[in-house]
Amino acid sequence: MLSDEFKVKPLEPIREDWFQNFIERRSELIQRYETGEFSKREFILENINQLHQSNLQPFIRIDRIEKGIFNYQYYNGMAKYYSILAKEIKYEKKKKREYCRYLGLTNKYYHLKDVTIHTILKFCDYKDIDAYYIHCKSSSLQGELYEIHLKSQKETIFHSKSCQIKEVLEKHNLFCEERKASLIENYINERY
Repeated sequence: MLSDEFKVKPLEPIREDWFQNFIERRSELIQRYETGEFSKREFILENINQLHQSNLQPFIRIDRIEKGIFNYQYYNGMAKYYSILAKEIKYEKKKKREYCRYLGLTNKYYHLKDVTIHTILKFCDYKDIDAYYIHCKSSSLQGELYEIHLKSQKETIFHSKSCQIKEVLEKHNLFCEERKASLIENYINERY
């Protein structure tokens, strides 16, 4: 259950500048993370807080790239948030059920994130995209995690382990098997 600080207010009509405001706030958070003001964990929690303060829920219909990017950030942030909650109680025997629920929510949001990535790729008509495996310090992610970079969108980098998305990328000759450094390598390799 989300704490009171993450409860969502009633939805207001979407203003036309919503995405610009979202991107500006996100860019500011990225800059603060890159300058060391935030740890990765603090960055994730502040990102979730800002997503919820925006009063926007994920969009049901992605009819513009901005909505897809917002959905990706929302689902990815929520997955990481529930992962943090699960890690906090992992070894508490009395909280096994809660731990399993958090893991289930983590997986649910990662799945929705991957669905969103696929939708974005279709929306972009599979153009102006780089995709490749990335170097990871985590042995469980090495050879599993890959990066998708939408070159036309500032700071738009997706990550996935989905075999289905990889197959789609390969089908469109967008996936490079050569392992590369992530464009956000420090973030990827920092534990939270």
